[in-house]
Amino acid sequence: MNTAQKHNLLGDGAQVLRILTQVIPQLLPHRSLQDIVGDIQHALGSSVTWIAIERDGELQVHHTGEREDGYAQACQVLLHPRIIEHPYAWRILSWSQGVGELFYPGLDMPFGQLQTGILCKLPLRDYASTAWLFLAYQHTLPSITILKHGVTILADKLRDYLLEQSAREFAFQELQQISEQYKILFERAPVLMNSFDRNGRCTLWNGECERVFGWTLDEINQAQDPLALFYPDPAIRSDVRESVNTSPLTAMKEWHPLRRDGTMLTTLWANILLPDNSVLNIGLDITARKQAERILTLKATIDDLTQCLNRAEILKKLESELDATTGDPFAVLMIDLDYFKRINDSWGHAAGDKALRHFCDCMRACRFPEFYVGRLGGEEFLVILKGADCDDAVTFTTQLRETLITTPLLINEQPVTLSFSAGALAVKGKTLILSQVLTEADKALYQAKHTGRSRTVCVRPGDIC
Repeated sequence: MNTAQKHNLLGDGAQVLRILTQVIPQLLPHRSLQDIVGDIQHALGSSVTWIAIERDGELQVHHTGEREDGYAQACQVLLHPRIIEHPYAWRILSWSQGVGELFYPGLDMPFGQLQTGILCKLPLRDYASTAWLFLAYQHTLPSITILKHGVTILADKLRDYLLEQSAREFAFQELQQISEQYKILFERAPVLMNSFDRNGRCTLWNGECERVFGWTLDEINQAQDPLALFYPDPAIRSDVRESVNTSPLTAMKEWHPLRRDGTMLTTLWANILLPDNSVLNIGLDITARKQAERILTLKATIDDLTQCLNRAEILKKLESELDATTGDPFAVLMIDLDYFKRINDSWGHAAGDKALRHFCDCMRACRFPEFYVGRLGGEEFLVILKGADCDDAVTFTTQLRETLITTPLLINEQPVTLSFSAGALAVKGKTLILSQVLTEADKALYQAKHTGRSRTVCVRPGDIC
């Protein structure tokens, strides 16, 4: 059928309906708008056919033919004063002749010599959009009215198609936005997030993992066994592999992986089983927190000035020894620096602090299998000698005095030899309580102080009344 014959059919209402029954069934969701424009042009024999969709201020034009100026040609129609300034709300406009001279003056074929034309508006209010269908012919058609009725029917069906397409596109865009948001969350979340498959390959590795551990995803997967980078110990690595593959942990567990530079981290990990049976690992780097906790724990037990145990901690140690189920023997030394006030009065309190630190360094340098040193307060100290008796306590203090002589304190480059008095108490079995031990040791110290200083007085178990 040639073009002239097809144009004659458009003057017959029954023929127009027959043509539409060929076009409308092709308005299927899987078909592109470009294909549908081609179907309309082929069925209705138009010379120029396009569908334009305006959404959020942007215009998309779908047209037939190989020309690349379909967008410009659509804009010439939609932005023409006769269209913009139309005096009433319209759905379909038609021109029986002179379309080319009206919209495309001076253009070559097929635009400039177009005659009959129809422009149909398709509001897509649910998506704040508008679409237009434009058909134009090089010849004057026998009945523009019949064609308008046919195009109106086609426009209703085309509008349904566009609404469904818009719904699909809107849903797709929403999914893309959600996907992008999750991607950003995954990459930028201040928590460790990764996943390993059953072959040991790393499939997910977010930015926080890269920052904390120092490896990129590609670098990890270059290793023969990626998990060995973090857990060199085969036994530990086996436990980790089980948690990230076959038996996800339901609660947070502490692990100690290695960084790229070899330093050990302290981390907490939880494992989440995903619907596809893969495991997402979510972790926190608590290395700094653990270090802070250790420092706080240390500060709670250590005397800031001397770095010995503080009063509370040394007494706690002593009470623990007294309560021990084994009842092993031990010795207690109560030590007081001699003439300490003279140092403060002669050189100032800074020198006094230096003297206390020096004295404690010398005590810690003494050779004895196991002992604890604590500061009771001021210049008074308590020493617990494990598995010792009075003779061992005397030996310890003798060694300490020799150390103080060979390594004197230097104050303003002047050597000062420190001396001390000590009261020692041998404890055997569970015969004494804390207050008794402190009282007896203090008595022995008092005796050492008042019988010449720089000496050790020892109280044996049998001496205690």
